[in-house]
Amino acid sequence: MKIRSYFIIAISTCSIAACSQSGSLRSSLSDDCFWDIYEKGSPHPVNSCYQFLTDGKCFFYYYNFRNDTRTDSVFKYSDGDVVVSDKWNVYKDSIGIRDINYKVEKYNSDSLFLSFKERQIVLIKNCATRSSHKIK
Repeated sequence: MKIRSYFIIAISTCSIAACSQSGSLRSSLSDDCFWDIYEKGSPHPVNSCYQFLTDGKCFFYYYNFRNDTRTDSVFKYSDGDVVVSDKWNVYKDSIGIRDINYKVEKYNSDSLFLSFKERQIVLIKNCATRSSHKIK
């Protein structure tokens, strides 16, 4: 009987920790900052980012370039006639971003390490980025 009680307490503690971790991740992502997308192994530097809103919407942006140099301003990417969800959500150890479910490998207040199949990406918080118009 004691083993069962300890087991129930251990499971409850893990469940509470997982819920608070996903809540912490959710609140870290949904502030006024953008999140630069760095894909490991990509030959190109960071040229796009996400913005996560508190209402569960997520937008994909490209950086503006001037004289082949990246600026700190972005424009919202138009998916055209391709139907892609503009939603995001955190569930247990994964995050769904625009119809792709990534496994969260680790995260802190300014970086999020994700994997999807063979892809490894890092989202890096960037509060200096600004949009030509603010999405609400």
